[in-house]
Amino acid sequence: MRLHLTFNESAGSSWTETVFHKLVPIRVLIVADGNIKFLNDLDLLSLTRFRALLEQVAFRWEKLTITTAHRSDGDTGAQIRGFKFDATSASGEPLFTIKNYEQLWLFGFEREGSRFSLSDRELRIISTFMTDGGGVFATGDHEDLGYALCGKLPRVRSMRKWRFASVREPDARAPERNGPTRIDTLRMGTSEGFQAGDQSDGTPQQICPRFRVDEDGRTVVPHPVLADGGFAVTILPDHMHEGECVIPGSLDQTYQFDGQEEKEEYPMMLGIPARVSPVTVAIATSASGLLDLEERPPVFPVEPRCFKIITAYDGHYIKQFRGSELVKLGRVVVDSSFHHFVNLNLKGFFVGEEPNADMKTVQKYYRNLLTWLTPAALQQHFALNLLLALRYSPELIEEFQPQPTFRWDEILHAGGLAWAAIAQDFSTAEARSTAMRLAGFLPDDIRRLTKDYLDAWLPVAGPSARPRVLLDPKLVPMVILGSGILGIVSSLPENSHEVAEFLSQRETQGENLEDFVKRGLMLGMASFARVLRESNEVLGEVAQKLSAAVP
Repeated sequence: MRLHLTFNESAGSSWTETVFHKLVPIRVLIVADGNIKFLNDLDLLSLTRFRALLEQVAFRWEKLTITTAHRSDGDTGAQIRGFKFDATSASGEPLFTIKNYEQLWLFGFEREGSRFSLSDRELRIISTFMTDGGGVFATGDHEDLGYALCGKLPRVRSMRKWRFASVREPDARAPERNGPTRIDTLRMGTSEGFQAGDQSDGTPQQICPRFRVDEDGRTVVPHPVLADGGFAVTILPDHMHEGECVIPGSLDQTYQFDGQEEKEEYPMMLGIPARVSPVTVAIATSASGLLDLEERPPVFPVEPRCFKIITAYDGHYIKQFRGSELVKLGRVVVDSSFHHFVNLNLKGFFVGEEPNADMKTVQKYYRNLLTWLTPAALQQHFALNLLLALRYSPELIEEFQPQPTFRWDEILHAGGLAWAAIAQDFSTAEARSTAMRLAGFLPDDIRRLTKDYLDAWLPVAGPSARPRVLLDPKLVPMVILGSGILGIVSSLPENSHEVAEFLSQRETQGENLEDFVKRGLMLGMASFARVLRESNEVLGEVAQKLSAAVP
């Protein structure tokens, strides 16, 4: 069932205002340099259509704010010209901190040695933002395009090849522009053969997502940034000379900027002697037939090969102390080329001003990035508001008894409804991710027990390494989703028009939405424990009889 939960779909703003007491703030700073602009021209390396596509898929429980900035002070269409990360307000307050933004998206064009290269002070400020939980997306293009803005940042620098002329080792050098070892993803368009203009048509390149075994040991799931319904995003705009993402060969490197304390680039997990590595999200093929020996320098036939097109690092597995407070590290996603985002490469996927089906698929990738890069604390806020949206959506509001008793059948019914609705509107990966976020409200000993059944991308041994038990792994996310939503049903008014006011009043009394959901989760886990004990008794009897009967 589709619930139409984005801002640009059916339900009006009054529903949003009366249901959601607090929207999830997602403040994104998009920074570009060089020829990447924010001008309304379809033939430029411009990000206006990308920005509009991102704004279209903001959810009703979010307050998405996108600010654009450019390193140049020229006419680039950016809201902030001549941007520097160490800029301060009139009162001397830093403008770029985790207090002002949740995410940083970097679209780099300037090369090594550019006067727009980040200073050590700017690098320190960005690295602090990442340590404080801020999410970072970064991309460039072939050779060293993007190095000035992205090539020195922690983790970002080792998840993609950013350098070209200054690198002696061939394997470490970024792909060239015109030679046979370039990354060429052009797919033939409406005319025979391969032309540069094919990058602007409506024929996308195919990408191959990497899959992991699901918690049930029988199905597979893509990385969350490529999840789409029950499967995955498998296309992106094409281009004749992209960059290349990589997985670092060593995780032991350190970094230090502007006199700050030396830090580990890939820190150890808290209490576990292991570092979290970036992962390959998808690969693609460089296999175009583009050939133009008349051009100077000439464009030679490409040597077909596969390459990594997207890599991701999940900093949310890393907890570090900031003073006395435990903070999760920010996540990072790196893409091989800004041509997957700019107007020049997107224009063929529109009919007038309307995105076609392929563009909507790519738009899902953009939306997934926005969700996945959100800091860890806000991920839980996101899940709470999603439960509110499910409980009060017109399609589901009559599905729940006003005063649930948290019986086992009630929990499974509510969990099944929530899972199906999230999977239909977003993806099965998002349904699982929502359960993971809600599990964060459980006591640590219970939460740890649920992890193996929720996270197919854990940086440790997967399902095949776990002992076989007669427990349907899908029960764990179902119980979490069902008991969480029943916690809302049992505590909040049935009338959606009273919810926001009710939550505001209860907050003055020291209770909030999180408390109601926690209460539901604990009641649900208690019911789950009873069912497991009863099942264990039955299985014990069966085991005894089998042991006695089998010689």
